[in-house]
Amino acid sequence: MPAEVFEQLMFNAGYAVVGSAPAKGNRTKVWWNHSSFRRVEAIYSADRSLVITAYHP
Repeated sequence: MPAEVFEQLMFNAGYAVVGSAPAKGNRTKVWWNHSSFRRVEAIYSADRSLVITAYHP
């Protein structure tokens, strides 16, 4: 999914980015927190233009 679309969905749902770190395969892991729901980890492509997967750890 395009990162712009994913991020807008997350912001609209009340999530906020709280951190990021390098991930395997030259990708980036981004953590999203919400005041009422579990944290979401999202894996982005190397250039952060695509979200490859997102999940609750």
